[in-house]
This record gives sequence, structure tokens and C-alpha cells, in this order.
Amino acid sequence: MADPVTLAIIGIAVSAGGQILSGIQQYKAASYSAKVYEQEAKTQKQAAAYEEKKHRESVQRFIGIQRSRYGASGIDISAGGSAQTIINDTAAQGELDALAIRYGGDIASIQAKNRASMSRFEGRSALTSGLFGAGSTILSGASDIYKQKQEQKLRLKGK
Repeated sequence: MADPVTLAIIGIAVSAGGQILSGIQQYKAASYSAKVYEQEAKTQKQAAAYEEKKHRESVQRFIGIQRSRYGASGIDISAGGSAQTIINDTAAQGELDALAIRYGGDIASIQAKNRASMSRFEGRSALTSGLFGAGSTILSGASDIYKQKQEQKLRLKGK
């Protein structure tokens, strides 16, 4: 039969080891999540850049259609006037829309980067918590074992 102190030490070691292992696993999971969020940030930027480019191309095609229709109607847009104003307005609004697409991508990218930072913070916190928990378990267990030993000595002296 094993000595109660030995069993207590084993129990303390297993508990502390579990706390450390749990902290490490949570840290690794959070680090992986952070990498995924960082990739998401890059993807958001790339997707927005692609959509921005597509939108600008679409606006240029539309302006081309406007020009050809005005020309087919006999309107000379090089002379200025309302036809040129409409084309200029189309270009200006198209550019504002393209910039809004870029801005949306920037915001989504920043949000993903913020989630990555938070995930890293949570991982470090979990690791720290696991280490402190293990330390607390060891100290508390050692204190309990010491108290048991002292009580045992007093009982033996009293006999």
C-alpha cells in the first residue's frame, strides 16, 4: 500500500500537470485562431481590391456607353454642356463607390486583425493562468502535506 504522502504528491503533480497542459493547449488553439484571422484580414483586403477594380471597369464601360449614345444622338460632348456634366457625374460617383468598396475592405481587414490580437491575448492569458494555477496547486498541496506531517508528529508525541 502506498504512503498517503506519496499519493498526495502524485495527485498534486497530476493536477498541476493538467493545468499546465490545459494552458498550453489553449495557447496553441488561440495562436492558430490568430493566424486564421490574419489570413482573413489579407483576404478581405484582396477581395475589396478586386471588387474596387471591377467596379471601376464597370463605370468606365458605362461611361463608354453614355458617350456612344450621346454621339449617336448627335450630341458633341467635347463642347461641354449637360452631356459632359452627366458623364463627369457618373465618373465622380463611380469613384466614390470604388473608394467605399476599398474602405469596406479596410474596415473588415482591421476587424479581422483585431480578432487576431484578441485571440493572441486570450492565448497568453490562458497559458499564464495554467502556470499560476499549477503553482497554486503545488503550493497548496505542499502546505497540506506539511500540515498532515505536523499533525502526525503531534499525535506520535502525544502517545
